[in-house]
Amino acid sequence: MLILANPISGRGRGRTAAGELADRLRAAGHDVQLAFTGGPGDARARAATLGPGVDRLAVVGGDGTVNEVLSGLVRFDVPVALLPTGTANLLGRELGLSGSPAETADLLHAGRTRRFDVGEAGDRRFLSVAGVGFDAEAVRRLANRRRGPITQLSYVRPVLAALIAHRPPPLRVRVDGEIVAERAAWVLVCNVRHYAGYFAFTPAADPSDGLLDVCILNSPSRLRLAGLCFKALCHRTGRPPVVTYARGSHIEIDSTQAPAPCELDGDPAGHTPLEIRLRPAALRLLAP
Repeated sequence: MLILANPISGRGRGRTAAGELADRLRAAGHDVQLAFTGGPGDARARAATLGPGVDRLAVVGGDGTVNEVLSGLVRFDVPVALLPTGTANLLGRELGLSGSPAETADLLHAGRTRRFDVGEAGDRRFLSVAGVGFDAEAVRRLANRRRGPITQLSYVRPVLAALIAHRPPPLRVRVDGEIVAERAAWVLVCNVRHYAGYFAFTPAADPSDGLLDVCILNSPSRLRLAGLCFKALCHRTGRPPVVTYARGSHIEIDSTQAPAPCELDGDPAGHTPLEIRLRPAALRLLAP
């Protein structure tokens, strides 16, 4: 077993949790290798060189660490377990994980897997969400000022700055070749129900149904944006024509004016155009 851990995740909890997980697995008789990331890109590089001697992989960290591993992974036959120690932990919430090393050790030992759909955008992949517009601008601002570990409070200033300063260009959205919006202000492409820990913009999303759920805000009004966020906080959907919902496996988003920022699983992902294709049931996740 290989444990790949982000040591600064959870303000240092990643290092402690990974060590405890390794101790538990070794005590149970497993051959365990523990590796820590040293900076951005390390997790992806290590996943890209996963050798034939690794039978199971444990990822200790937040959604960003999981995303790096996923984007670099070449051996999709290897079951993956998650020990969530990040800020939002969207995937951990979707799987109902408590985030304890004991639980993750049990999952690795038992070996029960669940197939997960994987989204692909260029040379990157995602498991939870892709965003174009407002949230991607907030993520970009956070990344520019980030120095070391972050907490949920770290998002307050970037979100407020994006809310005040961001002027969304009109976005055109195609789902499986059909244009479903031509002047959208914000687009979320979701593989799971939860977003940012508390919100559910697509409460019916299922990561194993072979489809992505798309939530489209058609109005640039900040009041409409706040209203949609409030509904998502209450796990309710918005109403047309302000909000459009769609489902599909091939999503294309482009801007008719200036390029719009994009994010994948909470990390910056350049600008539009963004083309997403789904790989159904591609990943084997160890789950309760």
